[in-house]
Amino acid sequence: EDRFPDVQTNDSLALMKLGLLLQLERVSDAVALVESTEVLQKDGHALVMVISVCLEKHDYEKALLYAEKLLTLGEEVPEYYAGLYLKPLAMKHAGKAGLAKDEFQYSAELLAAYSVKTPQQLDISLYRALCELQLGNLHEARQLIDYLLAVQKDVAPFHLVASLICEAEGKTVDAQRHREIARQLDPAMPEPML
Repeated sequence: EDRFPDVQTNDSLALMKLGLLLQLERVSDAVALVESTEVLQKDGHALVMVISVCLEKHDYEKALLYAEKLLTLGEEVPEYYAGLYLKPLAMKHAGKAGLAKDEFQYSAELLAAYSVKTPQQLDISLYRALCELQLGNLHEARQLIDYLLAVQKDVAPFHLVASLICEAEGKTVDAQRHREIARQLDPAMPEPML
């Protein structure tokens, strides 16, 4: 740690230290680093990492706080679109089911508009598919994931989301097939949080 003397003003060093702490599974130190480092609080990638860690650790209120902070960075930051899914997800797990449902609906509508403006950003449709899945709109979720797989069939997250949609549809064999394809494409890829 002593090799990271000035993480407060150096984005690259701060991100490197954050990655190292997470790799060493020093989660509380990683979260503390983000909380104390202004450059990390304005970095979409760092915020998504911390939100994911908070969700895994069941610290849903903190995950919600960081998701809201991520959204304040605006759509210029690529991780903004992840925030549109992660915010209502944190709300849902924090016991705010009604608010989460409204927020998933709002996010799905916003992501639909963004996907029309920038169709080449496939992650926007992926997060929309996850929102539609959360809302129980399986037909919409299925159409989105089928589109994504038609455009790029060798992307592990697309297959993981396809497996979740298949499970929701009761298609366990298809779900397992997609999960296996995802593992072959990227063995380290975690399943999306629901």
